[in-house]
Amino acid sequence: MTVVGARAPGVLVAVNSVADFQAAIGTAKTTTETFSNDIPGAVEITFDSGVVSTLAGGEQGFANEDNAVSGGRFAGGMDGNGIGGALTLTWTFPMPVIGFVAEFVLNEFVRLDVSIPGSRQFFDINTGIGEERGVFGLVDTASPFTQIQFSVLDSILVDNFSIDNLTFAAAPAATDVLEPARWRCSASR
Repeated sequence: MTVVGARAPGVLVAVNSVADFQAAIGTAKTTTETFSNDIPGAVEITFDSGVVSTLAGGEQGFANEDNAVSGGRFAGGMDGNGIGGALTLTWTFPMPVIGFVAEFVLNEFVRLDVSIPGSRQFFDINTGIGEERGVFGLVDTASPFTQIQFSVLDSILVDNFSIDNLTFAAAPAATDVLEPARWRCSASR
């Protein structure tokens, strides 16, 4: 039986350094988004790397501040109760990936979580980086994914954060398996 929205089981691993990310993805091809070009805020924006960033749920009237690229960083913001900002922020990658890693800057009050839709696993980025600034990512080489979703917990105010140097690793391309050629033998008359 297939459950709609369920994700195939894999081993989802959190990493907190670029070196750990590189070791986990092996020789997979990577793309890095440096956020070097400003993108005006909107409910949906597309980074130069092709990643689409989308706010959803709650109040989206502050999208110009909560989903934008400025000064070489991505600026994000959400509100856990949806009154002062969106409930979630989803990044859709331009191809299936086996992992991502980025530099996060959070204030001490932000409780930023990330998940892969359908995985039912949430990762607390604050705990992952151990402080207000650090590297965090997720890797699953067994089950490629196309989206990650950010949310905040225990929000009293809008929780703002910034991200730089997003790197994602493309899933290996499916290899075509060629079947052996079948020869037809026909008798000559």
